[in-house]
Amino acid sequence: MMCYLNRGLILEQAICSLIHDYFEILKLDHKYSNFHISVTTDHPFADLYSESGRKASDSFPCVVVSTEEDNKPSEFDELAPNVEGVGVSAYDLAAITSTTEKYIDKKGREKEREIPGLCTVADAQTIAAIQDTIDRQEYCYGFSIRTRRRDNINLEIWAENSQLKNEIYEQLRLFVTGNLRNILTQRYPFFDIAIFDNTVIGHRSNNYNFDFDVLLCGAHISFDVNYCVEQLILDTEKKQLTREIIVEVINEWLKSKD
Repeated sequence: MMCYLNRGLILEQAICSLIHDYFEILKLDHKYSNFHISVTTDHPFADLYSESGRKASDSFPCVVVSTEEDNKPSEFDELAPNVEGVGVSAYDLAAITSTTEKYIDKKGREKEREIPGLCTVADAQTIAAIQDTIDRQEYCYGFSIRTRRRDNINLEIWAENSQLKNEIYEQLRLFVTGNLRNILTQRYPFFDIAIFDNTVIGHRSNNYNFDFDVLLCGAHISFDVNYCVEQLILDTEKKQLTREIIVEVINEWLKSKD
């Protein structure tokens, strides 16, 4: 039986969650007692344009996290994805399929939640088949295809006055050029995440929206994030790790390039 374990990362969701936690630590709602700053991947303009009955005054200030595009980092253009043979143990399977984490809520209670942005896909039948193979022979063998990607992340800031917009912008700029990379690498160590501050581009001023019942002042920060994703292809019939299965995959990849 051929089994897939897809280890993906929805980077904008991960960053959205970390910005939300950052604002909580800063206690920005205490500093701006008349405002609650929302952090979202769903643009509030979409709701306001859709005649949902939502008021603009209820939607701002906000930070919208989105991915403009993803591609392969230019410095890796000539390199094929990394293909290697793997043997997945019971420990490996548990680590790969674990998608939750413990956290402490505002009332100091320990709770469990899905890790934001983590996108590991494997249904129960697939996991059971892999586990049966591991129980029988200790490892389930196959190969991994690990690919490096680059996302261009956009942060939009919208507020009802320029001063508030500028202050949110500055808190975000400090986070993006400061501790965001460290937290991402600690929380998602498998994905080999890197942020280079020379890619951080900001537009603080001269962006306005007049389409709704309030004047909205906007700002924008963009930056690149490099990371890896992986697809594991396991064969429950394989009794040992062999080179043939790896060579076959490499040859198929080369054919697709011709």
